[in-house]
Amino acid sequence: MKVYRCDFYDQDEGATVSWHSNKKEAEDRLKQLQLDRGATAQGPEGVAAIEIPSGKRDLIDWLNENLNRDNG
Repeated sequence: MKVYRCDFYDQDEGATVSWHSNKKEAEDRLKQLQLDRGATAQGPEGVAAIEIPSGKRDLIDWLNENLNRDNG
């Protein structure tokens, strides 16, 4: 399953992520966040396509590889 990750830097929250079902939604979200902040991209902001496995075992392996670190 392909999903889209919007990476954004928030002055109070630090690095933030939102997930979307299509690229346009993710790009629109990033543009809106940047407009709200009143600035263009800061650091590694952007949109990335992420392939997430659908099988239970494959999903668990993927989660352990990709989501095993704290943002702080």
